[in-house]
Amino acid sequence: MRSKKTNYLQVCILITGLLFVLVGLIFFISPALLGKCMSIDVGEDWISQMRLDEFLVLITVFAQSISLLMFFAGISMVMPLFDPLKYRALVYFFGVFFPVSASLFAAFKYLFSEEKQTSGLILSLFFLSIAVLNISGLFLTKKDAAMGVE
Repeated sequence: MRSKKTNYLQVCILITGLLFVLVGLIFFISPALLGKCMSIDVGEDWISQMRLDEFLVLITVFAQSISLLMFFAGISMVMPLFDPLKYRALVYFFGVFFPVSASLFAAFKYLFSEEKQTSGLILSLFFLSIAVLNISGLFLTKKDAAMGVE
């Protein structure tokens, strides 16, 4: 029987996994759709510009590859649901270290850019909320995990 603290951690992990899967899949399918979801005015000519600019193709393919990585990271968050003690490191890497790093990067890009674009701030807050959610779950279960209890 799992404790309520472990169940809370599992809900945090499930939310993280679902958000990663959702955002990764939406961006992979249509970068313009994710842009519109974030209130970015995406012109209809961005696809035709890719035919003319090889660097834009490289950036788009690389970004879509990263979105696939995020999608599979979200799917891998299923493993800690079954054994939170064994896969605790996975929660640290994909639930804390990655979101904190991404949040700090997006925040610095927002703070030190001349044009204050809200998408950087939105991404920073998105990743920060994921990190805070997982940190709270890991903090609550820290003592139980040290004792080997779920």
